[in-house]
Amino acid sequence: MRRNPGQPSLRYSAVRSEYLMFCPSCGIRTYPASNKQSVIAEWNGMNRPGDPYIAELWEEKFYNQQNAPMKQPAEAANCVTTDTHERAI
Repeated sequence: MRRNPGQPSLRYSAVRSEYLMFCPSCGIRTYPASNKQSVIAEWNGMNRPGDPYIAELWEEKFYNQQNAPMKQPAEAANCVTTDTHERAI
């Protein structure tokens, strides 16, 4: 990438017991894995500068992620308001 990207973020989901790394600037992410070292190795491999093959794979993965349909939740979300002010009638 030619712009000024932010630092990658490593996240852990305790519910799924999975790690994931993503770039907050462009949104590209690794595949989720249960092993933190494998996620970091994938991130380093897909961000190797100067390798045209890696650049092609990165671009393909980026566009696939951008065009992938969003998963809809199985259940309807219950929204709860946090407004504690009483309204005048």
